[in-house]
Amino acid sequence: MATLGVVVFCVAGMRHLARCLKTLEWADDVRVVNLSEGSGFVHDLGASEQRQRTDWILQLWAEEHLEKQLEEQLSSLRRIPLDQARPAYRIPIRSYLLGNWVDGSIWGPSPSLRLTRERSHWPPAWWNLDAWESGGAGFLSACIKDYSAAELSSGIGHMNTLTSLWAQELNGRGQAPGLTKASLFSLLVLLRLLARRTMLRDGFAGLTLSVLCAYATLLVGAKAWERRQSSADSSTTQGMDRRGRPIKSSSANVKAK
Repeated sequence: MATLGVVVFCVAGMRHLARCLKTLEWADDVRVVNLSEGSGFVHDLGASEQRQRTDWILQLWAEEHLEKQLEEQLSSLRRIPLDQARPAYRIPIRSYLLGNWVDGSIWGPSPSLRLTRERSHWPPAWWNLDAWESGGAGFLSACIKDYSAAELSSGIGHMNTLTSLWAQELNGRGQAPGLTKASLFSLLVLLRLLARRTMLRDGFAGLTLSVLCAYATLLVGAKAWERRQSSADSSTTQGMDRRGRPIKSSSANVKAK
């Protein structure tokens, strides 16, 4: 039987880690990765996987947990020989928002690419374009349940933290967007979600989730642009006085004798 490990990503303030871990007692290995600004996703994931050697890796946020049917589907998948299985699988996400369960997630497209054999995969997000395409991945029908926005104030706090981390990651990859691209891409996310029948079916909760997703996308783009501009301004102002005038070297004022 194939082995399956889980990486659980957590940021300060996430309240459902214990519930998440409770649903993972069957897994061969579980790693909790605490994310903080300055460390970054790829670095933390790589450090965790230096110790984690399983055939499959499932990625979750600490505010998520697996429903029983998904545990059963994962158990069945582990019994399939690896050469007969897909290289990765997408899993639907359902979020608890405004007292209702709605299809989708603040953190990226759903179904989300969460089960993979690749060691360099980072958590899906709206700006991670690979998360939008199937890429030969299979699909599981049971879902991950997300409590990130169960309390809107907490959810928006998590969003602020994670969008800063994603912006840092975009800058590190040299992929920080311009303001026009950031604006248009967030609008695309909103229109794409509103066009889905399930979002409209979910009423006001679905509309709220769609707007939050677009807002998160815009925040990532704007923060990445801000970071890039700050770096550019910093390099430009080197060698300037307080009024922005070039500081002349004292040697330049010495006349050749």
